[in-house]
Amino acid sequence: RFERLVFRLHGQLLLGNVGSVIMEMVASWTIVLIVTGVLLWWPRHQRGLAGIVYPRLGTKGRTRWRDIHAVTGVWTSVFLVLFLVSGLPWSFVWGHTLQSVENTLGRLTSVKDWEIGAVPAAAVIAGHPLGQPQKLPAKENMDMPGMDMPAASTSFAEGDGISGLDTVVRTASTLSLPAPVIITSSGSLWTVRSDTQNRPLRESMTVTPDGHVVKQETFAEKGLMDRVIGYGVAAHEGQLFGKMNQAVNLLVAMGLLMMSSAATILWLKRKPEGSLGAPLALPTQTYGLGGIIILIILALFLPELGLSLVVLALANLIPIKTKP
Repeated sequence: RFERLVFRLHGQLLLGNVGSVIMEMVASWTIVLIVTGVLLWWPRHQRGLAGIVYPRLGTKGRTRWRDIHAVTGVWTSVFLVLFLVSGLPWSFVWGHTLQSVENTLGRLTSVKDWEIGAVPAAAVIAGHPLGQPQKLPAKENMDMPGMDMPAASTSFAEGDGISGLDTVVRTASTLSLPAPVIITSSGSLWTVRSDTQNRPLRESMTVTPDGHVVKQETFAEKGLMDRVIGYGVAAHEGQLFGKMNQAVNLLVAMGLLMMSSAATILWLKRKPEGSLGAPLALPTQTYGLGGIIILIILALFLPELGLSLVVLALANLIPIKTKP
């Protein structure tokens, strides 16, 4: 499906787990850019709100572009950090680290409602692993709007499987679950669950072949971490509070594009010809020490950031020979 293609492009650059690692590193360094950008924006001996809360568009040159970059950045930074953090559980390294923590501590999160890294489509249905699928016999007029009926994870006799599925579908149609609804089988029982993008509305029912609901699981019954991630993913995908959520996401994306464009123009204006124009080190070590502490804290929570910092530190020790 086209949506799955966009999903893999967005999270994996169509490169599988390698792309997931790249995107995770980009997200980690974007968080560093946001934190350091807020430190640079922080008002110091400045009067008034111009250039702090709103940009000074009436000025010319670097001041105007600086304000567009800094003010837009500080307004979008809170939402942008939430978007970046809410995407980390899907990434290859951070997601598996979270899963390892769950296996060690237990009862933190079930890690079942989202995919981690590149998951083969044949082995997963919307983040729920299945066994080797057994294809049910085809039958006319079985499809119902908003319901997907993937291959069952166990086999049935042809008559029992079809009649049981018919009964479960009729039961599912009365449950008023948010679409799309997915029906799977496990042993002698069936699972009917909502796979709506607005994750707090998801419910799952266990149904017997004769159509009786024997178990119900709601979003509110999930673990704390499950619910936190569920809310974050729903907001990330623009589904948590409807069209307003999508409008906010659009404004944040436009703000990110604007501040990135302004930063590029600023760099082109200030960089000396023939060099990258990296800023000089500050004469005081106060801000440098604070920056190092912040980086260490972030590196502990973002493994790829920590690894890339180690690589950069080692690379900085390599002497560079220049021609006499």
